[in-house]
Amino acid sequence: MKNPHLLLSAIAASLFGFAGCDRASSTEVDDAAARALVAQQEYNSRTDTVWESRETAFGYEAGSSTCFSEISGTPRWGWSIGPLSEGVDTFDIFAGAGRCDTAKGTKVGYGIVTYQGGVATVAFHAYPGQAFFEAHLYLGSDKLPRGAKGKYNVAPGQFPHQRALDNATSGSFTVTGLTGNPYLVLHLVSGPTQSGSSTGVDQDSTGTESGSGKDSTSTESGAPKDPFAGLH
Repeated sequence: MKNPHLLLSAIAASLFGFAGCDRASSTEVDDAAARALVAQQEYNSRTDTVWESRETAFGYEAGSSTCFSEISGTPRWGWSIGPLSEGVDTFDIFAGAGRCDTAKGTKVGYGIVTYQGGVATVAFHAYPGQAFFEAHLYLGSDKLPRGAKGKYNVAPGQFPHQRALDNATSGSFTVTGLTGNPYLVLHLVSGPTQSGSSTGVDQDSTGTESGSGKDSTSTESGAPKDPFAGLH
């Protein structure tokens, strides 16, 4: 080989050229991905359907909530709150808290339960920018509802009190015929407030006999007053 240094220089130049092409190609891919993300975000902001952003959410009160897995051994996450005492109490609403780990979840709203004389009213309110699209409630003497064979049932779609919501920022259930110190499970489907107009509150006012009592929904309009005023 007459000039090995010249050959090594040529190989190095070729390798550098290929590396440069790889860097250019990666930059182009990154730019394309960034443009696609911006386009998707713009599309989401123009439409009313953001299903991919919706998550399951449950009511949670520190110190008085028990994870489903501790009650029935189910891998599904969620909490039973209770036993309830007569009076007014507040709780958080967490979305996406897999395995009942609140550190993994996001607070998307809060709830208020008023229990007196066998009647409980459970109201739920979304934080700004959030909304609710489904609501399922259980109230009863067991920590969880039981199915036909007596086994615990953690499927919210089979809870005795249900609401189909449309971008609602608040709503409520009223359940009568309760005794003792019942337990509460509130499940919601939550997500970002859609670009369409919000209903503000759950407008379904139909009462239905189901489970342990009669179920009805508040239809008062307008923004709710501060629920924490006067509570200690």
